[in-house]
Amino acid sequence: MKATVAGVVALLVLLPLMVAALSAAQNQGTPVSINTAVVPPQYVSLVERAGQTCPEYPAALLAAQIQQESGWNPAAMSPVGAQGIAQFMPNTWASLGLTSSPLDPSAAIPAMATLMCGLFRQVESLMGDGAISHGTPTQNALAAYNAGLGAVLRAGGFPTGIGETDRYVPAILALQVTFGIPGSSLSGPTVKDLGSSGPCPLGASNTGVSCNVAIAYAVAQMDAHQPVWHNLCLTLVTLAYGGEFAGIGDLTALAAAQAVQSAGLMQPATTDYAAIPRGAVVWFDDGGAGHVALSVGGGYAISTDVPADNGYIGIEPISFFEATWHQRFIGWSPPRV
Repeated sequence: MKATVAGVVALLVLLPLMVAALSAAQNQGTPVSINTAVVPPQYVSLVERAGQTCPEYPAALLAAQIQQESGWNPAAMSPVGAQGIAQFMPNTWASLGLTSSPLDPSAAIPAMATLMCGLFRQVESLMGDGAISHGTPTQNALAAYNAGLGAVLRAGGFPTGIGETDRYVPAILALQVTFGIPGSSLSGPTVKDLGSSGPCPLGASNTGVSCNVAIAYAVAQMDAHQPVWHNLCLTLVTLAYGGEFAGIGDLTALAAAQAVQSAGLMQPATTDYAAIPRGAVVWFDDGGAGHVALSVGGGYAISTDVPADNGYIGIEPISFFEATWHQRFIGWSPPRV
């Protein structure tokens, strides 16, 4: 779970408040929405029950966080001392008043939900009084779990400026697609098809691929850790959406962007990257072949060749491509021409 001593200290100070707040939040009967096909079977019932601790923290988000923390390894040990399937620091675990071990998933998974629900209440309160000025409650709660609530407070919200944390949060939000029930909608904005009706455009080939399915495909390639995606940014987006940009001709990102512009579907460039909806295709021009990536929401995109030009897929802020790669952001579009 965490990384800095200051973050852990800040979290420990607030734990009594969080535990007290949770007493009214348990067992609210939140509907369960989890893809049991991708959760290890021995943990399904634990995740489903823990996912009902508070409405802000559904089972799919909990499962995504476990995947990011430990990959479902109950014996996981981090270099900084975090332990178990939920990667609790020993002092944090002790402060929760639990007598069992963080290496016991039957205790650690409910404890993770308890801690996260307490963090949700803390960040929602702090956002309400203006102490945290940016980021969503989910982004800020996840960041607090990773870096400590004190770090989120000092940053004024997510992004925090802490590299590990600012990668951790969008990675979990992208993974949430995988652990939700296939075809179910997730919270937050999705792309609206500008040419017809309904969320998550189908595109000219009418493949029926939704934004969530496309993101899940890209995340699966990221999780494969295979350096085979060098200079294949348009290929990734095309495969993710089932062939929406096939047959354009000169298959470069810039050529595809020009086709989108000609079709009248390119939305104007903006510096408010967080306003770009989840599932949107984001386009860049570098004076050459250009670049394209897939928005995962919250101002982040999943892309080939990040953070280094090495053929791997990763998640970075959309601003990364302008600031680091010197790509000019053209705009965003639904995944169709």
